[in-house]
Amino acid sequence: MVEEGIIQNISDIGIRDFVSNLPPELASPLGTLILILQAVGVFFAIYLIFLIVMGVLNIKRGIKINKIFNIVEGMDKKLDKVLKLNKKEKNKK
Repeated sequence: MVEEGIIQNISDIGIRDFVSNLPPELASPLGTLILILQAVGVFFAIYLIFLIVMGVLNIKRGIKINKIFNIVEGMDKKLDKVLKLNKKEKNKK
């Protein structure tokens, strides 16, 4: 019966009011725990933003690398053609 009253009392007044009404011996560790959880939440939010930014940059980097690869591949094909022409000219001589 006492537990039901406490649970109902907590839900009625809210968590902040419940923590503020606790004796200092009990409220101090809870305050520290809440502060730690807030710090972890902020760190997680910053890390999530970092991951999103790095993902976007990696996509852009991949697109640039593919463009450069295509350019190099085209140059390689052109060089192969030139080398084949040079070999044919040397064989004729």
